[in-house]
This record gives sequence, C-alpha cells and structure tokens, in this order.
Amino acid sequence: MTELREKHPELSQMCKTEWRKHYRSLTTDEEKRQARSQRAKQVAKKNYIISQHQNKQRADKKEAKLTNIKEKYTDDKFRLLHLTVAELFAKQLQQDLKAAEEDRPTDVSLAAKWAPSPS
Repeated sequence: MTELREKHPELSQMCKTEWRKHYRSLTTDEEKRQARSQRAKQVAKKNYIISQHQNKQRADKKEAKLTNIKEKYTDDKFRLLHLTVAELFAKQLQQDLKAAEEDRPTDVSLAAKWAPSPS
C-alpha cells in the first residue's frame, strides 16, 4: 500500500476521517448533498486506482511465475524429474482406477488427491 500511496499521493487526501470532519461542518442540506456526491466520486476514483494497481501486481506476479517456469523447464535435470514424477502418478492412478472398478476401495491410494495439476 505504501508503494501505491507514493505513486498516487491524492489517495491520502481521500481519507475518510477528514471527510467526516468536513461533512459535519456543513450547515445546509444542499451543501451536504453536494459533499456526499463529491465523496462518492472520490471513493469511486480511489477504488479504480487501487483496482488498477492490484491488476498490475497480479499481472507482474503471473509474469514472474511464467518466467520462473520457463527457466526451470530449460534445465534437463528438472525436466527429467518432472516427467518421472508424472509417470509415477499416471501408473498409480491407473492402478487406483482398476481397483475402484473391481470394487476394492481399500486398495485405492491418495494419488489422485496429491497429483500435481497445472495452475
């Protein structure tokens, strides 16, 4: 949030407590109505800025993850390990499926629960 406030100093001006003090000082209903309208616009702008910042953070995180995966997959040892684990899970899942079809629930392992999945 500090990074966001550095990039957008106007966010600190949109503080709720300051607005409350200002709102209480107003005397006419018309002033209060205008103040509420202005506050609604401020809040919408603030939420938009925060949303855009969060979207950028998510995109950056996704990009970093993708770069990390690409780097790992270029390593032959990692790729071999990944394929070996996938083959072990595939064999166990086939055995579990066969045991389930033969109505032997005690022979079914937890491989399906712990199998790696793309995310």
